[in-house]
Amino acid sequence: MVCHKGKWKKLVFWEVRVEEILGSFRSLDGQRKFLEAYEKTLSHWPEGWVSQTIDTEEGQTHFLCMGPEDAPPLVLLHGFRVSATMWGANIQGLAKHFRVYCLDTMGDWGKSRTSHKKMLIDDLVVWLEHVREALGLESFFLGGMSYGGWLSLKYAARFPERVRRMCVIAPGASFAPMSLPFILRGIPSLLFPSFGVVNAFMTWASVAHLHQEDAFYKAFFHDFVAQMALGFRYGRSPKMSLPATLSDEVLRSIQAPCLLLLGEQEKIYPPKKAIARAVRCMSSLKAVLLPDASHDISIAQRERVNQEIIAFLEDA
Repeated sequence: MVCHKGKWKKLVFWEVRVEEILGSFRSLDGQRKFLEAYEKTLSHWPEGWVSQTIDTEEGQTHFLCMGPEDAPPLVLLHGFRVSATMWGANIQGLAKHFRVYCLDTMGDWGKSRTSHKKMLIDDLVVWLEHVREALGLESFFLGGMSYGGWLSLKYAARFPERVRRMCVIAPGASFAPMSLPFILRGIPSLLFPSFGVVNAFMTWASVAHLHQEDAFYKAFFHDFVAQMALGFRYGRSPKMSLPATLSDEVLRSIQAPCLLLLGEQEKIYPPKKAIARAVRCMSSLKAVLLPDASHDISIAQRERVNQEIIAFLEDA
């Protein structure tokens, strides 16, 4: 295991050759630029986080960890084509109550490294189980945002005995199909991966106009989008499953009590439609619809999101 502590420091390359860190980028220069942006996003994190890697069958899994070592474990999974750094708006509040493990999803852009050419959803479910084993966790709390929410639900259905309680924030598809406008507006980011194009999409998918006076929101959103744009520009595109609506049977098989958080202005699908199906299919589910939030809910409503997660997970 390799780790370093800190706030934002000059980029550290893990004590190995930089060419060996990742397999997710097309060039060494592009990799450096992305990692610099990764570290810049970490500059918004509070002091006390730890960067670690563990070996799994799929490769080296990187994660950011914070919180008392004897606190209940909470594993967090990020959205598609982003990284563990996205939890910078939530980590301080959550780490007061939990030992938080923010994973860089294997096969996506971040610091995890795999030699696999594909990481489909079933592969990722097994990878997450291998991470649990490597961390020595008998069971844990689980949370995910967007793609990470979908993966969380899939894992909880496959390994119900491992998940104590879970929270899913605007999970990709899962309860309702992805909206056509969301899909179509995301395509230019693949074709023309500049900061301006990616920022235009992310701004549309958010309610940034409602948070112009929020200095943290503006700074974090900018650096987070800049990192994402560099990933689109320089990252390889390993084969990963796109989020799909889960069947009633799969949803009913999830035993862990689940918290569903959605913003009233969510663009990924109609939020009230998703909540209605989630409540119908999952008996141990609590759904909360938050105002002034879209797919940026974890940033835009960070204090309320933290309050809801903490209260729900601790209500055991």
